[in-house]
Amino acid sequence: MAAGIMIMEWHQGTGGPWWPAVLGLLAGLATLLPFHIFGLMGAGDVKFFAVLGFLLGAKALLPIWVIASLVAGAHTVLILLSRHASLRVAADLDSVQHWFSTSSFGQRMAAARGNRKGLPYAAWLGVGALITIFNPELMRW
Repeated sequence: MAAGIMIMEWHQGTGGPWWPAVLGLLAGLATLLPFHIFGLMGAGDVKFFAVLGFLLGAKALLPIWVIASLVAGAHTVLILLSRHASLRVAADLDSVQHWFSTSSFGQRMAAARGNRKGLPYAAWLGVGALITIFNPELMRW
């Protein structure tokens, strides 16, 4: 953060003041940090949201959070539906899951995740950020 503020001060002629970026960072950190403290979210998700606040400002955080939550919710519903026994495609899905779990890529991925469960929320935050950047009217609240 200190390096980012120093760069912003150095480029003061081309940009605005540095305090809105710091306000966005603190807003992003304060918004998602409680979820991490209670074990509902990873620290990487919190840090990514804080960086988005630093880069885009506090006004961008609400639409990013809403979009990411809606997409993550849809992702969760799809995962739960895919696990439902009556909706399985047949043995093909089981054979793909077996191949993936026994492949070297699948094993490396499982080892990297450890026993963690959950969704890649930072990826959905990124999707929300892109949608918000390309639709700036979402930041007018």
